Amino acid sequence: MRVMITLESVNQGPLIIPARMYADWVQGAVYQAMGEPVARVVHDHGFVIEGRSLRLFTFSQLFGTYQLKSGVFAFNWPIQLVVSSPIRVIIDQFIQALLSRHQWRIGPTPCRLGSITVQEPRVTDNKILVRTLSPITIHSTFEKPDGGVYTQYYHPREVEFGRLIRTNLLRKYQVIYGHPWGGAESDFSIRAQGATKFHLVRYKKTIIKGYAGMFRLEGSKDLLQVGLDAGLGDRNSQGFGLVESISGNEVR
Repeated sequence: MRVMITLESVNQGPLIIPARMYADWVQGAVYQAMGEPVARVVHDHGFVIEGRSLRLFTFSQLFGTYQLKSGVFAFNWPIQLVVSSPIRVIIDQFIQALLSRHQWRIGPTPCRLGSITVQEPRVTDNKILVRTLSPITIHSTFEKPDGGVYTQYYHPREVEFGRLIRTNLLRKYQVIYGHPWGGAESDFSIRAQGATKFHLVRYKKTIIKGYAGMFRLEGSKDLLQVGLDAGLGDRNSQGFGLVESISGNEVR
């Protein structure tokens, strides 16, 4: 389940976001709009599996016309944002909180809700073509000889990209449905369609590498649905991995 919201200006002038604060400010705005106590539970605890905490929501980049100059975004109003989750209460609380607030903030800038559209895309085929609404990222961490930690991000053409995204989907499936996935190794695959665009995003003090573009997903409809609702890859609650189907008949 997902919602598309349109935000309008409260004051004159564009929405100004330093590029280094973009991910942090947009995520903060989503949590702010989610409402208590859901935001606190999701942020502080999430859904724990295998020692990992999954937030089970994701969101798009901001959509609208903008200029980027000297490391600063200047967005013209109105601006659109999509938020998605397989957990209905998260979306329900998000909608209720949005409708009850007179103003919202992205960083220090106030804005107001212009419109809200609820969408429930359903996977009806074992093959779908999707495009990213926010970059997909997946990584592994390794320990260095000196005891430090090294993060390896994977390119869509690398085998580990698809393998780790599948493993991540299985964890999400188990949290959502309450039991492990019982399918075969061939139950999910992801393949880039054409060129992908590399994104380098700063989130707090972390540099995250992700890829945007079109991807062909094949496999179990249940796993494809999890990917559509909860996002593909990791760091979803930081604004990564949201996709939408562009396959016409395959998603209604």
